[in-house]
Amino acid sequence: MPIEHHHEIHILKLQSRHLPVYLYSLNGLLIDTGFTRQQAEVLAFVKEERPSHAALTHHHEDHSGNVASVMAMGVQVWAPRQGVEPVAGGFPVEWFRRRIWGLPEQARCDPMPDELRAGSLEVRAIHAPGHSDDMTVLHVPERGWLFTGDLFIARRLKALRDDEDPNALIRSLDRVLELDFDTIFCAHRGVVPDGREQLRIKRDFLVGVRDQ
Repeated sequence: MPIEHHHEIHILKLQSRHLPVYLYSLNGLLIDTGFTRQQAEVLAFVKEERPSHAALTHHHEDHSGNVASVMAMGVQVWAPRQGVEPVAGGFPVEWFRRRIWGLPEQARCDPMPDELRAGSLEVRAIHAPGHSDDMTVLHVPERGWLFTGDLFIARRLKALRDDEDPNALIRSLDRVLELDFDTIFCAHRGVVPDGREQLRIKRDFLVGVRDQ
């Protein structure tokens, strides 16, 4: 099981037929739980890392998929407040998403606090809707890091999900770009060293499409 490293962050890359999915472990804090089609790899990563807590960036099946199994290993899992009910009660998953990621497990998570800890590091949870109502990014001010979930994915989007809100996404990008960070950790692109500039390019692209 290949595990990459970036400073004290341990990174698991899960391959799929669509996009890779990256899970991050930072000083006892696991970020997202991956998808069920690669549950064995995720649980092996959790066993190796031994996190005490996990934070879901949002409820989609490639991020919350293994939530119940991770909780069964003694990990306290937080979900964004808007995502607690979808993770607990289920949500519609189209056939092609089931084929790529698998059906997610269901479990009732604790609502995510605004401030978390990863060892000695302060981690701030910031609501950034648009991709989903519960999309949340995790900011580590001391390191200039931002775990973006699906806020980034690509600089130029060819399509949006039918439940995405592009205007809310632009507002979230504006809000996030006010934070102090440089490197982003994307759930589908991995480590992006010039992350602030990449997010700014995405924001400007979406504004341009909207204005046209």
